[in-house]
Amino acid sequence: MVTPRMYEIFEQFKSIRLEDRVRFLQYYNSKTLRDILFFTFHPNVKFYRQNAPDLYKPNITDPVGLSPTNLQDEMRKTYLFVIGHPQSNGISNRKRDELLIQFLEGLEAKEAQVYINMMGKDLKLENLTYDIVKQAFPQLLP
Repeated sequence: MVTPRMYEIFEQFKSIRLEDRVRFLQYYNSKTLRDILFFTFHPNVKFYRQNAPDLYKPNITDPVGLSPTNLQDEMRKTYLFVIGHPQSNGISNRKRDELLIQFLEGLEAKEAQVYINMMGKDLKLENLTYDIVKQAFPQLLP
């Protein structure tokens, strides 16, 4: 089975009945999905930016599925953009923005938008709430 991209999972989530949403998230359980939900809904996680840098240009040139990288491979770099993470404290905001632009421009535009929404603490999914995430993954959030 081919693992769907995060934006594909979230697009499907919009059409899932309320009573099936917890099971839906559990069905697509992956480290990447849990990380996105953790960074979005954990109240103690804050990002240096809540949006994309002004110089960011979405990757619309690569065919779908053929972008240089994807969220499954790149989520491990998120610490660079989290306020207070010990491994990112010495990075200037200018350098951090450069890294974020490179990160986002390597992703498909829709995946990059998921990441940008995560940094803004709002995945733009009306019925994806803290409570649903907590029910699906009880150990993930406080």
